[in-house]
Amino acid sequence: MTSLTTNSATATTTATLGSGGAPTTAGSSVDSGGSNAVSGTSAAGAPGGMAGADGSTSTTGSPGVMVAGDTCDFTVGHTTSPAIGTVQIVTWSTDLPNVSEAHIEFGLTGAELAMSAPVDLAEPDYRTLLLGMKGDRSYSFRIVANSGADTCTSAELSFTTGPVPEEAPTISKGGPGTGASKGFIIATSGLNPPSSFSVFIFDTDGDVVWWTTNDVQNISGARMTWDGKTMYSVCAYSNNAFSVSMDGMVAREYPELERANHDVAVLPDGGVATMIGPTTLTPSSFVEMKADGTVVTIVPDLQVFFGGYEHPNAVHYYPADDTFTLSNLYSSIVKFTRTGEVVWRIGGEAPLDDALELVGLDPWRINHGHHLTADGHLLIYSNSLEDDPSNPSTPYSSGVVEVVLDEENFTATKTWEYGDGSLSEQFGDVQRLPNGNVLITHSNVGRILEVAPSGEVVQSFDNELSDDRLARFGYTTFRTSLYGPPPR
Repeated sequence: MTSLTTNSATATTTATLGSGGAPTTAGSSVDSGGSNAVSGTSAAGAPGGMAGADGSTSTTGSPGVMVAGDTCDFTVGHTTSPAIGTVQIVTWSTDLPNVSEAHIEFGLTGAELAMSAPVDLAEPDYRTLLLGMKGDRSYSFRIVANSGADTCTSAELSFTTGPVPEEAPTISKGGPGTGASKGFIIATSGLNPPSSFSVFIFDTDGDVVWWTTNDVQNISGARMTWDGKTMYSVCAYSNNAFSVSMDGMVAREYPELERANHDVAVLPDGGVATMIGPTTLTPSSFVEMKADGTVVTIVPDLQVFFGGYEHPNAVHYYPADDTFTLSNLYSSIVKFTRTGEVVWRIGGEAPLDDALELVGLDPWRINHGHHLTADGHLLIYSNSLEDDPSNPSTPYSSGVVEVVLDEENFTATKTWEYGDGSLSEQFGDVQRLPNGNVLITHSNVGRILEVAPSGEVVQSFDNELSDDRLARFGYTTFRTSLYGPPPR
C-alpha cells in the first residue's frame, strides 16, 4: 500500500480532509489517498475521472491506462483530489529504462501547456500533483521522461477540474498595467475572518486555485515547504502550528509548537522555525522544529534582541548564509544566525546603540512584513509610514520603505518609499518581485498592489469582504510557480 506522508516533522494529530477541505477524521494516522489514489479512485473509494488512451476523459476514473509516447510507452493514472477539486493527482510508469528526470507539462486544454510539475522519482508510482489550476475548467497534460540522452513524451490526456467552493474568498483584480507579474499569491485570512478558509492561493487573474480550511481563526503566516509538498501555517495569537499536504488530504497540528504565533519559516532540511509566544512566566523565544519532530530553542529570550519589550511578528530564512531575519513590532528588525548570534539590527522607534545608522529617513514606530534581497536591500512594511499630526502616537497611513544595507560602514540608507494613504494597523507585507516591482499587502484594507519602481500600480487585488473591521489578508507570498523552494 502506498501511503501519502508529508516530509514534515512527526505530528500528534492527523486528519483526512473532505471535499470542502474540512477535517473529517482526527486523532489518528490515516491512509491519505494511498493505494486508492494510485489506482485512480478517490479516498472515499469513488472512481475519479478516467482518461482514455486517446486523451479523452470520462467521469469514472483512471486506474492506469496505456498511453503511447513518441519513443516509449506509459501507463498513466490520474484523479482529482477528493479534498481540493483543483488539484489533480497523477501516477505513472514507463518502459523507458533508467529514468533520471521527469516532469509533467500541463495547461488549459487547447492552449500551450505552459505549466510544469517536477516529478519526484523517489515517490511511489512517481506520484505528482498538478497545482495552480482554475476550477471547472478543462486541462490537459503530458509526461516528459528523460533517461540519459533519451527523452520520451507521452500523448496528451485531459480532465476537468472540480469547482471552487462558494465560500472561498472572492478576489477582484485591477489592471494589469505594463510589466505586471504573472504567477500565484499565497495568502491567509488574517484576523477574525468570517470564512473558515484559513490559507488560500489565487493566481494573477484573481482566481482561487488552492485552499484549506481550519476551525482556528486568525491564521496569519503560511509557507510552502522547500519540496513544495506541504503548507505550514500559524495563528496571529499563540496557538499550535498546523500543516496540510498540498493535495489537501492530510492535515496536522503540532502541540510541540504550542504558542507559535504570527509567522513561520521553512527550512531546506524539512524543518520549520517560528516564534513561541510569551506566558506570564516565560518570555517570547525562537525555536526550530526539525524534520524528525525534535524542537530546538535557538533564542530562549527574544528581549536580548530587542532591548526589552518584544512582539516578534515576521520571520524569513536565508539559505545562502544560514540566517534569519525577525521583525519586532515596535523596536527593530534583527538578522541572526541559526545558532542565535546577531549579525545586525536596524532600529525602529527606539533603536539600540548597535543598530545600523539610518540615513535619509527617520525612525519608524511599527513594522510587520519585510524582505531582505540577495543584493542587500531591505524592504520594510511600516504600519506608521505617517502619523496623525494631531496625535503623533496614532498611525495615519502605512506603506513601504526600502533601504540599502552597508554592513561595513554599518548604515542603512533609504533608496525608495511608497505610500498611497492606506492604513493597515495589523500585519502588512512586502516582497521584491523577480521583475523588479514590489508586492505590497495592505492587510486590513484587503488590498494587494504590484507597484513599479516609478510608483505606478500595475495591478491590484482586493479581497471582497463586507465587514471593514476585519483584516482581509495576513501575510502573503508571490510565486511564479507552485513548485520549487520559497522565493524568499
